[in-house]
Amino acid sequence: MLTATLNPTKAAEYSARGVLDLRASHVDSSDSYVKGGYGKFGYSDGSQLSIAQAGLDLSAHWDNGFSGKLVLNSWLDQEDSALGFTEAFF
Repeated sequence: MLTATLNPTKAAEYSARGVLDLRASHVDSSDSYVKGGYGKFGYSDGSQLSIAQAGLDLSAHWDNGFSGKLVLNSWLDQEDSALGFTEAFF
């Protein structure tokens, strides 16, 4: 039943949106703030380029009333990195 419902001949509207926040930093200090990663001393000594946030919002709407959505968020730097689903449904 589901394969018949999602037949490629059905009209569909797809959309993709995203955000990318790049940051450059230089810290000239002793150790990062208790290695906790907080505030302006959250980074270790030195220079780095990091992705403060990367987000992707994908959605699809079919003419039969079905829709799906997927939202991903991530960050990447020398201290810590993560990727996760913020929202996903069909």
